[in-house]
Amino acid sequence: MSLSLPLITSTTSTKKSTQRRPLRKSADVYTLMDDLQKPPKPPSGRSSEIPVTSEERNIQGHIQTTSNKREDTRDVFKIMADLKEENARLKKELEKYKKQVERLQNKGKSLTSSSASNGDKEKSSGDSENAHLSVVVVGASGDLAKKKTFPSLFNLFGLGLLPKDFTIVGFARSKMSDEEFRKNISKNFKEFKDKQEEFLSRCFYHSGQYDSEQSFSEVAKILKEKEGGNSANRMFYLAIPPSIFAEVATAAKSVAVSENGWNRIIVEKPFGKDTESSAQLSRDLATGFSEEQTYRIDHYLGKEMVQNLLVIRFANSLWEPVWNRHYIANITITFKEDIGTEGRGGYFDEYGIIRDVMQNHLTQMLALVAMETPNSLSAEDVRDEKVKVVSACRPISPEDIVVGQYDGYLDEDEKVAKDSITPTFATAVVHIDNPRWAGVPFVLKCGKGLNERKAEIRVQFKSNPGIYAEDSERNELVFRVQPNEAVYYKVNTKRPGLSEEIAMSELDLTYKERYEVRLPDAYERLIYDVVRGDHNLFVREDELDAAWKIFTPILHKLDAEKVKPISYKFGSRGPEESDKLIHRYGFQRSKSYQWGPKSKI
Repeated sequence: MSLSLPLITSTTSTKKSTQRRPLRKSADVYTLMDDLQKPPKPPSGRSSEIPVTSEERNIQGHIQTTSNKREDTRDVFKIMADLKEENARLKKELEKYKKQVERLQNKGKSLTSSSASNGDKEKSSGDSENAHLSVVVVGASGDLAKKKTFPSLFNLFGLGLLPKDFTIVGFARSKMSDEEFRKNISKNFKEFKDKQEEFLSRCFYHSGQYDSEQSFSEVAKILKEKEGGNSANRMFYLAIPPSIFAEVATAAKSVAVSENGWNRIIVEKPFGKDTESSAQLSRDLATGFSEEQTYRIDHYLGKEMVQNLLVIRFANSLWEPVWNRHYIANITITFKEDIGTEGRGGYFDEYGIIRDVMQNHLTQMLALVAMETPNSLSAEDVRDEKVKVVSACRPISPEDIVVGQYDGYLDEDEKVAKDSITPTFATAVVHIDNPRWAGVPFVLKCGKGLNERKAEIRVQFKSNPGIYAEDSERNELVFRVQPNEAVYYKVNTKRPGLSEEIAMSELDLTYKERYEVRLPDAYERLIYDVVRGDHNLFVREDELDAAWKIFTPILHKLDAEKVKPISYKFGSRGPEESDKLIHRYGFQRSKSYQWGPKSKI
């Protein structure tokens, strides 16, 4: 469309001009607007007064309005962009301040604090820092309580990490006096000898039935007397078989919980035998205690080196770029014991090595190795990422598992059936279906009656092509969880001297050589975290469910088909079929390397 200016009338001629001055065409309406807003230059000898029609004024007004709207729109978009930028800046500032507050809280936080720091949605005592702590150990006469629970509580007291006012009540069916109880539990106290008497004076014993409200009411009476009417927090440690968790939780909840402080319950593995029994156990516990009040202990999460996994992975720029399928060939997680069932034959024969070790300890380590970077170090953010990666694991297929049983297992314990097919050894390959780990085999290997006691995580990198490809071996990053905690990276180096030979050596961080520090027992750390209300090192219900889904199908198949495990010699490396399976998935054993004491040149 073209626009025309009005007729230009000469002031010297009586004859009206019939010519119109055409306006130049423009694709840019805003350039056109500028032209119209400028008064046209009159021809020579003509008047500068040019009449404008109402139609043209309307056009000019419309163009001016459009121009103003355009400017207004530009201002709105600019304001929106500025607000978005400011919002992003404020979010970063908020996250920074949150982390600062969290660091300050963690720095000042000790076991004397009973704040519900990780969503413990229940009553907290008015003066939580000075609240009395009451600990009820259910199953106090058993081996677990005597060897782990009570020594850990005593060591925390010796380190000054229990509240000033505390009471410990051992509760079991066996009959014994307070003095007999104190004598029994103190046999395993190895440190802080000068503090034993003071600690034991706060320990008491009560005999009763686990599912009896009357028995727990009597326990509550002892607690109230020792608490003296002050604000109090209570912790119930279930060192008993899972078959009676629900009855104990229900009875305790009914009559023995604190009315003016928090209440928390600790349960030991195994958490069921398969997906369904685990879910039922969680439902039963939920009738007495909420998920926020429940702490499922997997003591391997309390191991020093397992806790170090996140730091080494996410605090060092070296590893994250190569922590994926493009650089890593395979990852092996191993748990080996050089002993048999050691008096636990009846329990072990009911569960077997897969349920006892692989589904929990090894799967927890797999989750920490394979998880994505969490949004923060809060318990829920870390556990969210663990759930995601465990949920991405395929159920184990029959061709990816080898089970074995050491010679002599059937005769070792009278509680073991003579025709038992319970595995004492298992190697399984787990596949994770996500972009980071697609195609990388995770080998889980565990067993009793083997050649050594060891737990480790071995990350084997892909072979390096090039001029040394034929003479060098694969690099490995190894986390030695126990014994003799260490992290070492296996590297190819030139052997010292005149030789040009390549030798495998290591960059080594062995804890006892680098640090002069007391490493706490795993149970010490976990009980410490329960009192603080920190769920970070405890298994959440959905994480437990995801882990069982990896193993339940193969466990049901082994049980239904009564698969007989492969025999292996006690003190060996396990069945040869295990090595063949691992080799099939590309694991390469070092030809001559052995980690150990350094030799002198």
